[in-house]
Amino acid sequence: MQPGKKMGGQRKCASLCSVAFRRQRSMLPDRRLLIAALVCSAGLLWTGLPTRAQAPAPPAKTLDRDHQAKLDADQLVADGKYLEAAAAYENILKNFPGSPFGPEAMLRAGAAYVSAGKFEQGLAIYQNVVADKKSTPEIVQIAGGLVPQALVAKAVQLKEPERSKVLNEALKAFDLHLAKYPTGEEMESTLYAKGMALFQVARYADAGGVLLSIMRSFPNSPTVADSQYLLALINATVAAESAKKPGGEKTSAAQFAEAERLLREILSRRPNLALANDTQFQIGELLFSRASGTADPARRTAGFSRAIEAYRSVIPKDQLLAQQQQWVASLTAGVSLPQQDPAVLKARKRQLDREQGKLAEIKQRPDQAVMARIRSGQVFSLLGKHDESRVLLSHLEQAGSLTEPDQQKLVQYYIARSYAAQKLAAKAEEKYQAFQTAHKADPIAQDLPLLLAGIFLSEDPKLKDPVKAEEYLKQAKEMYPGGAMGDAATLMQAQVWMQEKKYDDALKVLNEALAKSPSVDAEFFRATLYAQTGKTAEAIAGYKKVRTTYPGLPQAEQAHFQVAQLLGAKEPKAAISEFQSFVAKFPESTLLPAALFEVGKMQKASGQKDAALATFKSLATQYPKSAPAPFTYFERAKILNDNQQLDECAAVLRELVANYQDNAPLAYQAYDFIGQIHTSRKKNEEAIAAYEEFAGKFSQAPQAAEALLKQSTLWKAAAEGIGTYVTLGESQRAEWRSHLDKSAAAAERVLEKYPESPFVALALKNLLAIQRLEQSLKLKTPTAVEKFFTDLATKYGGKPATKTKIAFTHAAFTFEQDKAKAFAQMSATYDKAQKFAPDDLDLYGLALIDAKKFDEAIAVYEKLALDYPLPASGKAPRDIQEAQAISLFGLGKALQEKGDKEGGAKKFAELETLYPWSTKMLEVQYGIALDLHDKKEDDKAETRLRDVIKSPLANAELRAKSMLLLGRIFEDTKRYAEAIDNYVKISVFYEGIDRIAAEGLWRGAQLLERQASGEIPMPTPVPKPTAPPKPAGTPPPKPDAVPPKK
Repeated sequence: MQPGKKMGGQRKCASLCSVAFRRQRSMLPDRRLLIAALVCSAGLLWTGLPTRAQAPAPPAKTLDRDHQAKLDADQLVADGKYLEAAAAYENILKNFPGSPFGPEAMLRAGAAYVSAGKFEQGLAIYQNVVADKKSTPEIVQIAGGLVPQALVAKAVQLKEPERSKVLNEALKAFDLHLAKYPTGEEMESTLYAKGMALFQVARYADAGGVLLSIMRSFPNSPTVADSQYLLALINATVAAESAKKPGGEKTSAAQFAEAERLLREILSRRPNLALANDTQFQIGELLFSRASGTADPARRTAGFSRAIEAYRSVIPKDQLLAQQQQWVASLTAGVSLPQQDPAVLKARKRQLDREQGKLAEIKQRPDQAVMARIRSGQVFSLLGKHDESRVLLSHLEQAGSLTEPDQQKLVQYYIARSYAAQKLAAKAEEKYQAFQTAHKADPIAQDLPLLLAGIFLSEDPKLKDPVKAEEYLKQAKEMYPGGAMGDAATLMQAQVWMQEKKYDDALKVLNEALAKSPSVDAEFFRATLYAQTGKTAEAIAGYKKVRTTYPGLPQAEQAHFQVAQLLGAKEPKAAISEFQSFVAKFPESTLLPAALFEVGKMQKASGQKDAALATFKSLATQYPKSAPAPFTYFERAKILNDNQQLDECAAVLRELVANYQDNAPLAYQAYDFIGQIHTSRKKNEEAIAAYEEFAGKFSQAPQAAEALLKQSTLWKAAAEGIGTYVTLGESQRAEWRSHLDKSAAAAERVLEKYPESPFVALALKNLLAIQRLEQSLKLKTPTAVEKFFTDLATKYGGKPATKTKIAFTHAAFTFEQDKAKAFAQMSATYDKAQKFAPDDLDLYGLALIDAKKFDEAIAVYEKLALDYPLPASGKAPRDIQEAQAISLFGLGKALQEKGDKEGGAKKFAELETLYPWSTKMLEVQYGIALDLHDKKEDDKAETRLRDVIKSPLANAELRAKSMLLLGRIFEDTKRYAEAIDNYVKISVFYEGIDRIAAEGLWRGAQLLERQASGEIPMPTPVPKPTAPPKPAGTPPPKPDAVPPKK
């Protein structure tokens, strides 16, 4: 599968990390290794050797010795000690020149050499037998058939072009032998070996024809299942190659199905144990290969699941070995039976030879069950089940089951890959380094450095590290120059430079890649780069080139979508046309719902509201389970709301709730929208009813606590909407108190039902506001309020987190009467793991600043920003924005008080830019003025301070501080009279702010003393204007008249 072929959702460009991650491998075994195993198996090298049906009757002593020597040599073969066996057979020829076992020993010596990989020695023996005029015709025929088989075994170990040269030599030898001996007992094994040779030179049709002829000619042969097995593998290989060709999916599906049928038919005939186990494993391989090349997610998952089932049926080596040993023992006993028919005895001996050869093969080869488990781990990895993959493979590693270096390498690779795919950076790096230490630059791991680079190209700020990403890309280029992952590395390098805003470098590397070797991924990514850098025209042209040049590829489909989306910003009508074209051209696309959603948005933007309503409704009806479907209801609701069709709007939202009953977050958004509609119509009680309905229907949802909080806030607003309590009549006062009681009850329900909810802090904020309001109206005494919070804390004594928040809120109330006591309470109860109301944290942060605990204050304000995070997209609710504003203010103030005035000024500037409406801006104005004064920009500072002093929203302490700073500015600019006037006014207007009032009085007195001593000039008196002479007849002025100015 080509990198980047799968796409997802509405993403703007293919994930580069997944370009590396989706690389597929052929899961069928390497053909050369497969044939090597088969060539070295008993069925080819041993079953054609001559056996004595009945020994002649030489002297017993001589017979016993050569017979025993032959049996000893046979045992060495059974133990897989082929070179020792070859020497033992040759010793029979040397030590017992007249032995009747001599011809058999000679050919067995050749077979042992070939099995040991000493092909030249084995071939020499066979060729000598054929050339020796003393050899019997039977021996010559057998040896002649073994020559091409040995050549096939030799070819498997060679590299091209020698490999093909030897295979073609073997095929010529097969043809000559079969022409010379068209019949005979060894015809089946010779044809089988020829079929394998044809398979090796990729002459699949010819190989299949040979195997089919075996199956027709020898239907009852005990080894015919081997031919059917090889035919199945040929079909699977052809299917895998067909799948790679354009439009080859249907053909490959039929070939895969035929291969599976042949394999399962073998199992149904209950073949020998070794073949049954091989067959079970190959069914797994076939299903694995077929699923890997399937684009359809459902079929792919189903295929992988079937593959795992097949792999689980593969039995371990020790079980297989034990069963094969029992079978060989049984056959040995059968051969030893007295007075057997010579033909029967010969057949039994041939079968025993074959099964002994298989026993030797089982002993030598790796445990197939281990390989099956490794394959299962690979399946889990390709399914994205990385935890399952890692657990399975780690178990094999820890259990010591991996006896082969290739197995160990595969397992290490997939474990490292699992961590990288899950973006577990530390473990991924650790396992990657371990792999490279053990298997430096091994081709299997070409994608690992790219996966590591992908981790550090993440948008997650905890992972994002372009420098590290670039280092891993550098390793990929150095270790795998010209490797299969080269294109992906180029694209990822461009992404690194884009993150570092090196757009020219990114564009340059893409242009160079395209000039060297045009590819759909590079073209697509270059268009994406243009889009992200605001070059919309170039981006559109690039995407159009992709869809024109590479029709039929997934990138072309996505490029068509991107063209329409880019046009939407400036040309909604053109975008609608493009999206409609997309819908018509790709009716089965997974992007179709997204395209229809965009059409609806464009129709809405271009004023086609009725068309938009119809499009959104159609999308939700046709694709109810698609990602955009639920949001079409909100889009319809917004249009109806804008049209003031409020009843219809609420009906659409209730339709959403009915259709997505299992989705509490969506339902809450709908009810919240309904609540806002009622609130906008000043129908607070209907809004409250909507929130209550949600809290009742979705009582287990986290949003239920927020719904109760909204009720509390609305009941409080309803009370305040009646009017000022002291001006109300008795009946209105009763209604006012009822609403306030309901507000308190709703807030307390948040604590009662959802004590661990993050909305507890805000519910407590409402309760504090209610208690303060009642106290201010003399409906409660401070003592009663204190008791209220003390009783509440006692009630939730078993809920430490809730109790902590209550105590913190209680301290906020105490703050007004006794700051020191409140600060002590807050310090004792503060728990950074809990979420508190923003106002409460602000009080605590300010108290920490007053106590000169600046670092602790900074930590509190940073926590506040984290507790009330801005959403990744869309506008944040007002309360979240206010929390962020408080955080910025507190950080600025703490930094400024700590001495980092520049850092504080930056935070204040950020607050002024983002949240100019915040009440904290008044305090920011003071902070900025302080910074401006330090920079000698007193004119600007003075303007800001006068705004704060005049604002009715500024508290008394802030106004007093502003007047004090303004006085200092006057003093520093030698406007002493204004400075004295300002200082004295502070002591008069803000005598309750003890510290500031005292400082103002002291500074004013200091200036007056300096005036009296002559250190600074006295103010020059301004003479009063003299009234002009009264003309005759002028009436006297009124008492409040102002004399005209001169």
